[in-house]
Amino acid sequence: YIIIAGEPGIGKTALASQLVKTHGWVHHFNIAAQNICSTRQFLNNICSQLIIRYKLDYSYLPEEAGLNSSFLSQLLAEAVAKKPQESVYIMVDALDEAKSERLAPRANHLYMPPSLPDGIFIIVTTREKVEYRLVVDRSRNIFIGDDDPENLADIEAYILKFIEEQSSMAQRIVDWQVTEKDFVAILVDKSQGNFMYLVHVLRDI
Repeated sequence: YIIIAGEPGIGKTALASQLVKTHGWVHHFNIAAQNICSTRQFLNNICSQLIIRYKLDYSYLPEEAGLNSSFLSQLLAEAVAKKPQESVYIMVDALDEAKSERLAPRANHLYMPPSLPDGIFIIVTTREKVEYRLVVDRSRNIFIGDDDPENLADIEAYILKFIEEQSSMAQRIVDWQVTEKDFVAILVDKSQGNFMYLVHVLRDI
């Protein structure tokens, strides 16, 4: 398991989306606003994708597929066995938005397997400091800090790209009576490393 944590608006979903788009990984995006956040939705979605992607010998999902992680664990083992030279990657976005109700006591969030076969990597994004249960035997935690120099460099690059692509921004900067360099520096500072701030403020400017 690779757990990517960060504050809301830091870019976790954008990162997850880009990784899926670039590599074509099996994926599940929890979206509370659209009520896509149940354990059954997650298990049925991932199991279906694994069957199709790795051409596993199933024509339908058994009823128990969405009840616990047994069928998922079975499919993961079969996927690795089908292509032993390739690693299997699964992206799960916004674990913090998944419902925790009706889970068995001591069960992992979304009934994620506590142990994965060699060659299986599950990448999970979640908000920082949100309580969820994910007790696994092997994991690595990556924290995206809002004041991390690399994050601030990405913030600056995002602003510059927006200025380049939006012709009206040149006049807005003139209206502010600042140089482009100063304009960028001001927004980097005011954003506090949060991309969602920029999404709304740049559009309004």
